[in-house]
Amino acid sequence: MDIQPFKHTRLYSLTPRGLGTAQVKSPTSYTVRLAKAHSFRTLTLMKKEIGAVIGKLWLTKEGRHEERKYLNGTGVTASDWVTALQKLTGRMRLEQLSLLRFRNVIDDKELLYPSRRWCPKCYAECLNSGEDVYDQTVWYVKGIRSCITHETLLAGNCPNCKRKQPYLPVYPELSICAHCQKSLAGSFTKKQSIEQYDSENIIAELLLLARQVGQLDRSRFVEKIQALVSLAADGNCSLLARFVGISRGCIENWYRGLTIPKLKSFLQL
Repeated sequence: MDIQPFKHTRLYSLTPRGLGTAQVKSPTSYTVRLAKAHSFRTLTLMKKEIGAVIGKLWLTKEGRHEERKYLNGTGVTASDWVTALQKLTGRMRLEQLSLLRFRNVIDDKELLYPSRRWCPKCYAECLNSGEDVYDQTVWYVKGIRSCITHETLLAGNCPNCKRKQPYLPVYPELSICAHCQKSLAGSFTKKQSIEQYDSENIIAELLLLARQVGQLDRSRFVEKIQALVSLAADGNCSLLARFVGISRGCIENWYRGLTIPKLKSFLQL
């Protein structure tokens, strides 16, 4: 029998919630869970462990809350963070927690909310069942305003002090307000219009599809744009631009492979 030696890691190899689904745990939420498991403040874990690996100590400083949204995104910051988490925990495929599989086809700008969004009902269910509270990556994506599971609006402010919540709170507990320490669970509002809910389902399905097919290829995106211009607009970028409500310059840049679209424009296609 071939026995593999036990591999020691700096941090616990925690299994992320929701892997392989559209409800997967976010990288920042996974970071908070690691800090809690090690009885660290979140910032302490970032400074002593993650920051030391990636060398980007500016991310671990106080007052950099909005920049930390990019840890869940499609850019280099997200890639470096995921690589560090994998190295420290020994757990692979953590890129599935982020939006990294879209890095070749969707621009990181205007992709994520500047502060956390969460479902109070999901939080309450986790607390009632004794499970760890976690945030889903999909909740952070601009355009997502409700929980797909419960069809309730996501919260963005503490119900008590009305303040926004950082992606990485000082104390590793997502269900407690980072400012007034009151609960963020429980109180919720039913979903908005059916049309808005349908558009959110499209985004969620897109995220799930990306996790199933793997890294999305930029060259294939360019091919699809060129085919769309050819078939739907007889080779005329201006005609397609008018039809979908996107500027001609954007369509031409995508057609030539010079830029990639923001999420809103991507969905318009």
